[in-house]
Amino acid sequence: MSIFNKTLTIDFGNISDAPEIKLVQGEEDARVIHLKLSDGNTAVNLTGCTARIYVLPCGETTPLYEDLTVITAASGKVDYVVSGNAAAIAGAGKFWIEIIQTGSPDPLSVGYSKEGKLSVAAKQDFTGAIIASTVFSALQSALATVATYLSRIVALETADTQNFKLSGNQSAAGNKTFTGIVTFSNDPVLPNPAWIDATTSGAHLLLGTWAGHVKYKKVGNRVYVTLDGLTNPSAVGTPAYNFPVGLRPGINSIDSFTGRSTGADVRAVVTTTGDLYLQSPTGGYNTAGEQYDQSFEYLAEG
Repeated sequence: MSIFNKTLTIDFGNISDAPEIKLVQGEEDARVIHLKLSDGNTAVNLTGCTARIYVLPCGETTPLYEDLTVITAASGKVDYVVSGNAAAIAGAGKFWIEIIQTGSPDPLSVGYSKEGKLSVAAKQDFTGAIIASTVFSALQSALATVATYLSRIVALETADTQNFKLSGNQSAAGNKTFTGIVTFSNDPVLPNPAWIDATTSGAHLLLGTWAGHVKYKKVGNRVYVTLDGLTNPSAVGTPAYNFPVGLRPGINSIDSFTGRSTGADVRAVVTTTGDLYLQSPTGGYNTAGEQYDQSFEYLAEG
């Protein structure tokens, strides 16, 4: 939608007066130039014709062109909506009007106007402009009020999230998230469940031909394991037990020690899938008939 409208007559028969289009730098589709194309006192009949404007802005060497919008062909009236390219640079430029009679062969004839002037005034730099005094004062007052309330909100958020201390007995059901640093007056007391005893009978069974006891419990995120007389009469590479989900390490847990019966070196491995292996130091089969009494722990991550 145009803001400014101007009517300009282009006389193709007048070679003395140069028509002028005046713009302001940076305008974009803001001005519509209503052009009346004539030859002396006679309107140019644009029926069956195309009217085109060529614009050479200041500092450019290649003209820009646009087809004009025909408003009334018989009266030679056309409109030119000034684009941003024509007003991009301040300074003196040029323009020409071309009339092309269409038909077959195309074109039948072409006519040109005299060179016109394109004047683009430099725009004012409004950087740093401020609002009028009365409204500006009201705005300052409103911003001061906002700043006051904002400081109060920040203070409340800081008080809520900064370091705080817990004293006395505290109980929490479910998962609790604390923001900031929490200081306890005493070391936190974690739940201490009963030992689970895996044997050849009962609810928690050893695997294969393994016998003895695998006792374990989870406290916090640590799993504590005790082997009590765990043995296998055969040299096998099968697991002795499988720890359930929630008591499995994120990477294989490996602990080395010596057997009770023969003094053979052994390593206890808990895999990420929960399998407990008793192996030779190089990862081979266990020593047949060896008894294992050992305690170890690892981080539960899966």
